[in-house]
Amino acid sequence: MQNSYDVDKQVFLEFYGKLEANLTVKLMIFAQGDRNRPLTYILPTEVANPDLAKLVQRHWEEEYRHLVVGRDIRPEAIETGQIHLQSCKNSADRLKAAFNNWLESSNFRLIRDQLLKYLHEKDRIRILIQSDDRTVQQLPWSAWQLLDEYSKATVTLSTLEVKSLGVQQSSQRLRILAILGASENIKTSVDQKLLEDLRSQSVDVEILNQPSRAQISDQLWEASWTVIVFAGHGATENGQGVLYLNDKHDKLSLNDIWYGLRKAVQSGLQLAIFNSCDGLGLLARNLKEDACIPQMLVMRDLVPDVVAQYCLEYILKALAQGIPIDRAVQIAQERLHDSLDDPKKYPAYITWLPVLWQHPYVSPFQIAISPPPKPRKRRFTRRQLLQATGLIATSTIAAFFLRTPTAHFLNQKGHDAYRENQLLAAQHYFWLAAVLKHDYAEPRYNIGWLLDAQWGRTELAEQWYEEAAFLGFPEAIAQYVRLRLLTPTLSDADYSSLIKLTQRCIEQEPLAGTQASCLKNLGWIRFQQGQSLKAQEPLQAALQLREDDSPHTHCLLAEVFEALDQPKLAIPHWQATLEQSRESIHEQMSCIYQAEQKLEALEN
Repeated sequence: MQNSYDVDKQVFLEFYGKLEANLTVKLMIFAQGDRNRPLTYILPTEVANPDLAKLVQRHWEEEYRHLVVGRDIRPEAIETGQIHLQSCKNSADRLKAAFNNWLESSNFRLIRDQLLKYLHEKDRIRILIQSDDRTVQQLPWSAWQLLDEYSKATVTLSTLEVKSLGVQQSSQRLRILAILGASENIKTSVDQKLLEDLRSQSVDVEILNQPSRAQISDQLWEASWTVIVFAGHGATENGQGVLYLNDKHDKLSLNDIWYGLRKAVQSGLQLAIFNSCDGLGLLARNLKEDACIPQMLVMRDLVPDVVAQYCLEYILKALAQGIPIDRAVQIAQERLHDSLDDPKKYPAYITWLPVLWQHPYVSPFQIAISPPPKPRKRRFTRRQLLQATGLIATSTIAAFFLRTPTAHFLNQKGHDAYRENQLLAAQHYFWLAAVLKHDYAEPRYNIGWLLDAQWGRTELAEQWYEEAAFLGFPEAIAQYVRLRLLTPTLSDADYSSLIKLTQRCIEQEPLAGTQASCLKNLGWIRFQQGQSLKAQEPLQAALQLREDDSPHTHCLLAEVFEALDQPKLAIPHWQATLEQSRESIHEQMSCIYQAEQKLEALEN
């Protein structure tokens, strides 16, 4: 069943160069996020517009900024007047009209025709504007008239060159790190209350009030976070965004904590909300670095304090309902229009301020509001329930008196039960250990192994392997990747993800058998990708670690030599495949058949 927020079409508009000089645009449209098969593709087209670039600069710097005292730090007070507000509105109207005229011009005709051809009114559409030009980012993309035809379309920003994030660790809990920075003349206490109200059994919120740089760094290094929220004063200086940490004006750029951010992203950071002024500068360098945060919400320019507060409230409420971040931002913009777009109090088009930056290869952040699907429940007899209750009680009491962590104790009990061939009891112990300690990888791997090796329930096994793999357990990585590679069709993105995960296993230098399995998987991936030469090295390295009892590695290496037109080198590996293979293992059954066919052909 399709989720109500699943995407039907993805649109990528890639802008190269500068709006005022040599800007070109390329269009790609994909169905349901399949980046391998575009529905249409338009080569770069010249769309530079110096007049529009000047209008963008004039509106934000000369009209808008004179009216706003917000979450930036400025030495002087600024008076707003009715005349100035009207002048800003006139400027915004001119910018909106010129922007839409540009998108309706002959330069965009082919792109517009393709959009109208492939996008349908009821489609759920995500449009990504990829550009490194600050002026293009300043354009009011949410005011694009074409979007009036598509009520389920969202627009986000990105950059042109973004490094892959690889595989991130996952967490069953939503963990939010809230940083309350400098608060002169603004009320970050409102932001704090909004965040504190999110605390629940499934949401952790840690609040740092006017912290030092070292305190932020410690949190990034020593804990894992799903979301980071900064509330306070901010600015852009020399083209780079800075955050003011306290009322002493101590400031911080994202590059100052680059290593900590990289660690946070690797540990599962999905979203950063910067509820501060002039946030586009925060995107200036961070986007091209390894520490790239998957999704960032920033304010396009100076933001009045009350607008920042309402915007955060609307976004958090939408996220709490399970709405993806891109749609949550759109909802916040629409609600800001209804509640605060008052030409007598605020500059026109206040809804243009919130901007979402999106990593092009990451799905929009979304809070899971329902538990993940679980295996079908068994019906137990009253006697079995009493036995299970006694098992839990006995285990817990024993763990207490032995002063051993309960989860680890239960995991060990599972190993003991397995050695005594009590497989069902072993599974129950492992399951209890996993429930008691949500980031405990080993019992998850143990359940997966039982389901896979003992009962042949590979679909269920893959779920448990995946959880343990994303927690960094090398043996689970090896088994999860193995099962994924048995899937009939994998995309380039799937292969890229599996390579990252496999390399993570190898870098941990696990036991020789596990390292051999991960090297074998790397060779397997390369072979499936048609890269036989690249597949040869990891497969041979795997056999050096574990030559005996490696039938699938021998089989893959034989296939590699066949593909390289070196059948003589394949012969000893076909022979080893037959000698070592077991028909009870799925991938080895195919290898047995191939080996028999190849060796029989040689004999004849």
